[in-house]
Amino acid sequence: MDKKILTQYADLKAEIKDLRKRIDRTRKQIENMEKGGQVSDTVKGSRTDGTIGPIKVTGFPRREYYKKKEYLNKKIQILNKKEDELIELTNSVEKYIESIEDSRIRRIFRYRYLDNMSWIKVAHCMGGSNTEDGCRKTHDRFIENN
Repeated sequence: MDKKILTQYADLKAEIKDLRKRIDRTRKQIENMEKGGQVSDTVKGSRTDGTIGPIKVTGFPRREYYKKKEYLNKKIQILNKKEDELIELTNSVEKYIESIEDSRIRRIFRYRYLDNMSWIKVAHCMGGSNTEDGCRKTHDRFIENN
């Protein structure tokens, strides 16, 4: 397992969460356009009675709606694809950590990457006489040798 992917695990999870919010927001934009898509504008022109002045024009902007809907649908597809890639990466990190045979090292990796703890917190959770440097060095040696 690449150390870079391990260190990015928390960020990958946050990015997945962000992408899901973006997808939901995009879907809501489409729904809002479909619900109340009327737009209004005021133009200067002649009325039916022959007077000239401001006229309120109201309608549904079909061209703009379909253009935006197509764009939003493409955006949703891209976001869904990216989310799938990120989920695959996070699953590989979790499988890698669970595949570590040594219980102590597996716990260190879980605390550090899955729980996104600092080395001090990792040492505290490990308990006993474990120190921040000891946990970090154990981790680094394992990464070097595997």
